[in-house]
Amino acid sequence: MTASSIDIRRLTAADGALYRDIRLEALRASPEAYASAFETESVHPVAWFAERLERASVLGAFNGGELAGIVGLVIGEGPKRQHKGTLVGMYVRPVARRARIGRRWWMPRSSLRRNPSSWFNWA
Repeated sequence: MTASSIDIRRLTAADGALYRDIRLEALRASPEAYASAFETESVHPVAWFAERLERASVLGAFNGGELAGIVGLVIGEGPKRQHKGTLVGMYVRPVARRARIGRRWWMPRSSLRRNPSSWFNWA
């Protein structure tokens, strides 16, 4: 897997099943990295995860049709914070960890300085 074979896009409710799978994998593999727990989230159906994607800003990194990584973005509220964002809940599957997915999520983009929500306008 190479960085050029990775497509990044915002996850939607239609990605609920893929998101549930990788989110539970992340909670199981690295419980110390998350405020939630596998036992808490694993009881929820796909619809719960789909609804979560409707409310949250989550990017997915895809290799073909496989979801290789996820990361959330919390955008500040109000005029003094709306230009700032915090990456949260990042997880990349072990097989994709050398594909520089994290670097692609983190890289500053000039459009972000003007409009943090443009973070999701990646091709």
